[in-house]
Amino acid sequence: MAVVVEFQDDINVWNMSDQYLSGNSLMVTPIFNEYNRRKIYFPKCTWTDWWTGERIKGNCWIDVDVSLEKLSLIYEKVQLYLWGLL
Repeated sequence: MAVVVEFQDDINVWNMSDQYLSGNSLMVTPIFNEYNRRKIYFPKCTWTDWWTGERIKGNCWIDVDVSLEKLSLIYEKVQLYLWGLL
């Protein structure tokens, strides 16, 4: 789903077309370049990197390195608890 559906008050996501949410808590951020690097915007809440457990305080942009072996998986932990996935 479009990020703006969940974060309507955040002007940074109003025209966002290259990242989206799977459900309402898993951030999907495709990489479209040969450098395997991109900037990802995190709306206001606490996000967690699936692979490292690193917490990311929202309302910021972060440069992320990824590869085909390790895709970018970022989630909002509260929502996954509500789904019973954690």
